[in-house]
Amino acid sequence: MHGKAGSSVEVRDISITVTRREKVAPGTVTAPSGCGGDPNEPAYLVVDLDTLPLNRPAPAAYLLRSPQQRSARQLESDFGKSLSLPHTVAAGDFYSLFLISRTQRHDSYWRATITWWDGEETHRRSISGSSGQDLRVVPTGDDAP
Repeated sequence: MHGKAGSSVEVRDISITVTRREKVAPGTVTAPSGCGGDPNEPAYLVVDLDTLPLNRPAPAAYLLRSPQQRSARQLESDFGKSLSLPHTVAAGDFYSLFLISRTQRHDSYWRATITWWDGEETHRRSISGSSGQDLRVVPTGDDAP
C-alpha cells in the first residue's frame, strides 16, 4: 500500500473472514513464516478462528475487544506490541504486522482484508496464500480433537 505521490497512508482496518471449516486432516504441522518489513518492531494480531462466524468479516475493532478473542489477545501480549488502529505510515516508511491465526477444533481456511486511506481514497486489499488461495490453519498435535 502506498499514498499518492509519496504521501503517508493510514491503516484503518484489518478484517478476518473464515471461509470454511473442515474435519482436521492428518498430516504434519509446519512452522509459520512471516512477511513484511523490519521484524524488530512488528505489531501483532492473533485471531482465534474457532470463535468467528463463517463468511462474515470480523473487523479489528471486534477482534481487539471481543470476550471470545480474550485468549488470542493474551498471546499478542506474549509476542510483543498489539495491533493499534488507525495507524499512520509515513511516506517512505513501512508497517510490519504479523497476523497469527489459531484453531483448536478445525482445519480452517481464512483470509484477511486490509483497509487503508491514502489521503484521497479508501483502498482494500485481500491478503491470501500462494496463488490467491485462502490461508489454512490446522490445530497443532496437542490441540487437535
